[in-house]
Amino acid sequence: MPVITKEMSIIEVVQKYPETVEVFRKYGMGCFG
Repeated sequence: MPVITKEMSIIEVVQKYPETVEVFRKYGMGCFG
């Protein structure tokens, strides 16, 4: 199970867990290059 803390930046989360990109996109945060 992924461990994501509120201290982590979105970049850190996406780098560690690339599968989270779709979740962020779903909520309108699609600015990943």
